[in-house]
Amino acid sequence: MPVTALRWRPQTASLKTANILVSAQADGYLKHWHATSGKCLHQRNCEDNPEQQLYTIDYNADGTLLATAGRDKYVRLYDEQTKSIVLKMKENGELPGHSNRVFCVRFDPFSTTQIASGGWDNTIQIYDIRCKGTVASMYGPHVCGDAIDFKSDGHTVLTGSYRQENVLELWDLRTYKKFRDIAWDGPKTQG
Repeated sequence: MPVTALRWRPQTASLKTANILVSAQADGYLKHWHATSGKCLHQRNCEDNPEQQLYTIDYNADGTLLATAGRDKYVRLYDEQTKSIVLKMKENGELPGHSNRVFCVRFDPFSTTQIASGGWDNTIQIYDIRCKGTVASMYGPHVCGDAIDFKSDGHTVLTGSYRQENVLELWDLRTYKKFRDIAWDGPKTQG
């Protein structure tokens, strides 16, 4: 099946094997590859939803948690040591979570508990692991790929959208509001 996302596992003292590349596939499989030898060390599919198509993965800063998301609109966290599911997140009380496919999930590198995700429903969902679900939502970005990033100031998110205007936007995590569009014309072609 097609590979839809790749991530190098962070190198830390607690994770013994180096050079691990994780792939997510359209059939819902996660595979851990030893890049040096080319061997698949572990594979798993999403048992609670065998029809799951994975579109995105990301590691937390210390490599202990792997987040996945895709067609079924949930963000799942896996323990890297045991390869078992730790948490499945979507709605939280009045906050409904995603209503369409998710194409980007990103751990906040400056917070041990915060994750952002985006997809076809034109929202960025902000999750807190301690709350076991979404804690805020920002409406606007139409995310169709690896297009969410956190700025080093600790309170800004950059999003990229699949559309003609306002393709790059900056969002404030303190207010959950957009505060800037970044002008982006792309490369000019000569005709």
